[in-house]
This record gives sequence, C-alpha cells and structure tokens, in this order.
Amino acid sequence: LKVRRASATVSAEMPLAAAMAAAVVRHAGARHVVITDLNPYRLEMARRLGVTLAVDTRESPLPEVQRPLFRM
Repeated sequence: LKVRRASATVSAEMPLAAAMAAAVVRHAGARHVVITDLNPYRLEMARRLGVTLAVDTRESPLPEVQRPLFRM
C-alpha cells in the first residue's frame, strides 16, 4: 500500500473493514483520515483508532467537514 503523506483519505460508513482500512492508511502516512457513520458507537471506535475526524453526516455534511482539511 502506497499512501502519500499529503494525501487525504475518506472512508464512508464504518463497518469493521473500513475501521481496518482507516488504521492501515493512517499507519501508511495519510495526513487525514475521515470516517462517516450514523452509529455513535462506531464513530467513537473510529476516534479510538486515531482517525482525524469521525463524522455523523446527519449533523455535519461531508463537504463542510472536508473543506477545512484541505486548507491545512
């Protein structure tokens, strides 16, 4: 897996496979890892795994969340 340090990764919906993918791309050097889900338990699990942001898209639309990340 080749991930550029400046890249941003978005994985939508947070089943176990997405959680594992988030951990892998973070370890591989992705600058931002954003997970979306509607389940508070899975969002908290994503935060514990070290994602940049764990977002409930009912509360925060994804484009609104992504915009500040690309300015960093």
